[in-house]
Amino acid sequence: MAHRTGQNRQQFGLFATPLEDMIAPDNMVRVVDAFVDAVDPEKLGFVHVRAHKRGAPPYHPALLLKIYLYGYLNRVRSSRRLELECGRNIELSWLTGCQKPSHHTISDFRSIKPHRKALKATFRLFNRVLDDAELFGKELAAIDGTKMRAQNSKKNNISEDKIQKRLDYHETRFMEYLDELGRADDAIGRGEEPDVRPETIHRALDEIQQRTQKLEGLLDLLHTAQEEDPAVRQISLVDPAPARCR
Repeated sequence: MAHRTGQNRQQFGLFATPLEDMIAPDNMVRVVDAFVDAVDPEKLGFVHVRAHKRGAPPYHPALLLKIYLYGYLNRVRSSRRLELECGRNIELSWLTGCQKPSHHTISDFRSIKPHRKALKATFRLFNRVLDDAELFGKELAAIDGTKMRAQNSKKNNISEDKIQKRLDYHETRFMEYLDELGRADDAIGRGEEPDVRPETIHRALDEIQQRTQKLEGLLDLLHTAQEEDPAVRQISLVDPAPARCR
């Protein structure tokens, strides 16, 4: 299927320097570009738009995924803001090949029902790739000779079923906030005041993402403990490493 194609990054255009030379080798946008080029959007659940015989060809889903990932990493989730940034942001110009999809196209890409689960799966995969590449800053803190009072309860002992239920709950809330963000975009586009400001939704999405990453870390810790001892069924939130419970 034919899709729109962007400008060659090596060509001279509006700027005296090619776009390729304006993006630092360690810029995060290169990670986004390499990640999306390495995955298969169709296997992740993204669908190709079938264009009519007449009219302009559609944008490739990989391009829209790059824009969405870039916006998420830079806290720009409004489709109208992303459309604006595509026209003035050098990093996005490099990433898209100077293509400028409209906010309707970006919003439709996000709101298509199959894409909601696909985006969630993509975020999880992207986080794992960054973690494996040691691009997440992590520090190890050691405490020696400090006495602490033990504090634990049943709610602080968590099993794989509990973790999965919480992940499913956060995924449902994530999708609800995306719907709310779409309604806010539509209201602003009509010149109306949205029921919930986009900034409030952005903060809620950030909080959900942080909680999801914490739960996925606990799930990895549980799996590691089970590799050492298959009888382990749960871990403690108070002290995950030594307080493994059967």
